[in-house]
Amino acid sequence: MAIETGSAMRCFPIGDLSGLILGLLLGLTVCGQPSAAADDDATETSPAAQEHESGRGRGPGMGRGMGRGFQGGRGPGAKVGNFQADMRTIHAMFDNRDKIRRSVMLLPDGAESLTESDDEELAAMLKDHVPNMDARVLGNAPLPPMTFHPVFVALIKHADDYTLDYEETDKGVKVTYQSDDPYVVMLVQEHAKLVSRFLQNGHDEIHADYELPEFDEVTAAAKAKALKARGMLFTTLSSRLGEVIKAKGPAAAIEVCSKEAHVLAENVGEQLGVRIGRTALKLRNPANASPAWAEPLLSATPSVATFVDLPHNQLGALLPIRLKEACTTCHGPVDTIPPDVREALTAWYPDDEATGFQVGDLRGWFWVEVDTAVATTQGGR
Repeated sequence: MAIETGSAMRCFPIGDLSGLILGLLLGLTVCGQPSAAADDDATETSPAAQEHESGRGRGPGMGRGMGRGFQGGRGPGAKVGNFQADMRTIHAMFDNRDKIRRSVMLLPDGAESLTESDDEELAAMLKDHVPNMDARVLGNAPLPPMTFHPVFVALIKHADDYTLDYEETDKGVKVTYQSDDPYVVMLVQEHAKLVSRFLQNGHDEIHADYELPEFDEVTAAAKAKALKARGMLFTTLSSRLGEVIKAKGPAAAIEVCSKEAHVLAENVGEQLGVRIGRTALKLRNPANASPAWAEPLLSATPSVATFVDLPHNQLGALLPIRLKEACTTCHGPVDTIPPDVREALTAWYPDDEATGFQVGDLRGWFWVEVDTAVATTQGGR
């Protein structure tokens, strides 16, 4: 099966009946290319790989702006792996999804995901899976049946309109998608969320009802501005606390956070023309109580970015905050918090509820309110 993408044609294995039917419903055409499953020992070499070997590879900054790369030189130009081996990897990840943890952070121009496992074999699979699938897309090679999902179909059509960077971590892989096209930004964000649902719901998610969101430029610009504000406040606050911790220690940062965090939020809000703050179900500072519109959303403890329409042409955003290693000094289990930090917490936050967290836990949310008309005229990014 194939999707026309300009002068290129993206092919899919024709052995999967459900995929074939979906492809026909989407108006795609059938490729005469047989499934790679027919040859378990074969190794495919993509056209991109042949070009790379002859010195014409699509490396970073070349081709049509893909600029894809991987630590250690993996990426476009590499040989496409064995199809059945790739499918076994996918099935293993589905079957062991309870051993895999994944977080997604939406960016103004894309999305970033971190997928890891404490199981060494699964971690190795995760490290191989992303470059293998990327090589299949770029190499016009057969793809797994779940790629007939509307999100994958739309994203593959725009394979040359975004960049994909991936790097190995100790226990998995971090992936960053970015694009200058707001519509493609929406697609890569939908893709990142879909993969998370695959890991959460398993094979049932493949067959779940799904409709690709209609693209709206006004809403896209407002979302991008909200994400930009989140990034600015996170960076500003982290930098300020880092300075204090380096100079005076973590206990001193408690006072600075109490006195300066809301000021930094106001400064970011004024700079970007938004309202922004932080909130949580377990508050440290009572002043961080959520705005009224966010209260019903928090009861569901959303673990992904959530956007809602508000009155008066406003967009509301709730953006998850995951606890990082450095944050456990002040937010970790009480018996692991240094005595001087516990003392400072008692002095500045006598009703503190924000301890007992582990690395990766959902600590709280940034909330942002954006005027959609202003976001459109100023540009979300």
